Amino acid sequence: MRLAGRDATEDFDVVHPKGTLEQNLPAEAYLGTVVLDILSAQETDSNSSDSASKMVPFDQLLSIADLEKEASKRLKDKAWSYYYSASDDEISKRWNSESYRAILMRPRVFCDVETVSTEVKLLDISFKLPIFIAPAAIGRLVDESGECGISEACGAHSVLQIISNNASYSLEDIVENSAPGQVYGFQLYVQTDRRKSEDMIQRVNKLRHKIKFIVLTVDAPTPGKREQDESIKNKEYPSGNGVKPTTALEAPAGGIGKALFAGTSGSLVWGKILSWLSAHTDLPIVIKGIQTHEDACIAVRYAP
Repeated sequence: MRLAGRDATEDFDVVHPKGTLEQNLPAEAYLGTVVLDILSAQETDSNSSDSASKMVPFDQLLSIADLEKEASKRLKDKAWSYYYSASDDEISKRWNSESYRAILMRPRVFCDVETVSTEVKLLDISFKLPIFIAPAAIGRLVDESGECGISEACGAHSVLQIISNNASYSLEDIVENSAPGQVYGFQLYVQTDRRKSEDMIQRVNKLRHKIKFIVLTVDAPTPGKREQDESIKNKEYPSGNGVKPTTALEAPAGGIGKALFAGTSGSLVWGKILSWLSAHTDLPIVIKGIQTHEDACIAVRYAP
């Protein structure tokens, strides 16, 4: 009950799309209107006290390393720990970076580069840059505009945005003010309650003029042990403070990552999941998370 007697709006809104309460709570759960000025002041995050004068202007950030360094200063501890963390000792995360650095280029000379283009096609859709915005969850942890702000930037530069299954805005809100011709992908985590996933797929189908394919995540049958993320949760429930959780729901069950994975199915198998998904949509399906050639071959075998 960390937020008992306090305004929990900020904590709730960053991880729940608009309309969550209205869609899921029965009418009898609404008890009245809270008078905010009688609530105790919320504690501010340690990083939020940095003054704007210490921020480096974006046009002076010259590399990804610069962006990462500046983000570590600007973001709240909770946001930074979620986005920057990886499972356990983060060995795979480091290997990912090292693997990219190990890719060497073979430069060729005397090629006409007077006029060049960075345009690329993905699923027969043209984009101006050969990059895309991956489906990172709960964008409002970083900025109030969240995925809607990302959408605006992608529309301005003709870049693909793949919307997270756990976005902090609804699909409808994200695509509402999209640029002419702007398109998206949608990431799907299949839920244990399959009806919830089917309802989400139907919403995607209704937005097919904007959402052109579904990205099925296959490498997350269970949440990872993201130690940086969980350490922030532990700070909210410090040991030795003389207060013990009275119920399992009040105990620190993990960080934001584990909370977002609640309800995600761990029982998916090749022989069933692709046929189930293709029965509910005729949009192209992109498999996200394959890490071996054996699984790539199996995916082709079961392709709808």
